[in-house]
This record gives sequence, structure tokens and C-alpha cells, in this order.
Amino acid sequence: MKEHWLFKTVLSLVWLMNGCYGQASITDNLLMVWNDEFNGNTLNGSNWASPPAWFRQEGCYWSDANHKMTGDGKVKLSVTESTDGTKTVYCGALRTHNKFDKTYGYFETRCTVPQIHGGWAAFWMMPYGNQPGNAGNDGTEIDIFESIDGWKGKINHALHWDGYGQEHQKVSEKMDRPDLYDDQYHVFGMMWTPEEYIFYIDNEETWELLLQV
Repeated sequence: MKEHWLFKTVLSLVWLMNGCYGQASITDNLLMVWNDEFNGNTLNGSNWASPPAWFRQEGCYWSDANHKMTGDGKVKLSVTESTDGTKTVYCGALRTHNKFDKTYGYFETRCTVPQIHGGWAAFWMMPYGNQPGNAGNDGTEIDIFESIDGWKGKINHALHWDGYGQEHQKVSEKMDRPDLYDDQYHVFGMMWTPEEYIFYIDNEETWELLLQV
């Protein structure tokens, strides 16, 4: 198997919430209620699970075998390609589905992102609903960051609602950010309130989207 790191390291995922927050520092006046520093050699099964081996875009599959705890506060998600002639690609992914679910707050991850040709590293929040015709009121996919075509130095934030068929709706903010592909840690975060979404990279606001209420 040929192996490439999708996320070379992912150090911390946090969820914080309080009634106020300031522009000077995102985490001012916030209370941390959940996080995982990925300590030890075994993934915390109370927080995380691998997704089912679903077929994904561009001919790849999620795989339970494509994550690795390093023992020093990191978990690595990898991409592997079979060498049996089928050219099947397997990707690492972790989720908190039915283990930790919250509406509103500040969510972030600290990680490095790869410069892999064809890679699709991402930090998503997935809803339980998101059916057509509900205008996102039953759930909206929130992509805190995606590095689709990351080898080109691209990055984006996005929202998806009304299902994934013909009625599918989306809005996104795409950026040229080759500086994020430097093999160093970067923090990707999003503040979600009943009125707005505010996205951040390395503690700097990159996109604000007001909700229609």
C-alpha cells in the first residue's frame, strides 16, 4: 500500500460557548465544555469513531485502518492506495456522531494540512437532518475548512443545505492560502450563534455570514 498523510497531525478539537465573545481574542470569555488532546496510544471511543466504509467522491472509501495515534498528543489520518491493480483509495476519517453533538458555540481544530495532489482534507460539522425544502432549518452541513485541491494552495469555508440532490443549496468562501501548506500547525475555527457564522484561521476572521431570521 502506498501511504500519504491526509492530516499529518491533529492536536486538539474544542467546543466552547458563552454569551459573549470579543474581537481581540476569539476565546475570551468562553467556557470550554469539551475537548480532546489525543493523549495516549488508543483513540477515546467515548468521543470518536471511524465512519462506515462509505464510498466517497472521486472513487475513494473511508477506512477504519487509516488513523493512527502517535502517543504524544497527535492523531494522524492517512490516505492509502491499493497495489493490487484496482487503484482503490482509502482515507482516514473520525467523527463524533451520536457521541458529541452541539448547536451553537465556538468549534476549532489545530492541525497541519497536506499538499497532496487530489487530497481533500477537511473539518466538517454534519447535521442529522438536511432534507430538501427545509431551508436548512432541520440541519446544515458546516465546513469549517476544506483543502480541496490543496496542492494548489486553496482553502475554503462552506455551508450546504436542502439535501444533496437537485434542491441542494450552498454558499462558500474560497481563498488562495498557500501559507497554510507549510507543514506547521494552524488553527481553524468557527463561531456559531443564532444570528451568524464567523470563520477564523489562526485567530483571524476570514468569513462572516449573517443568518436570515
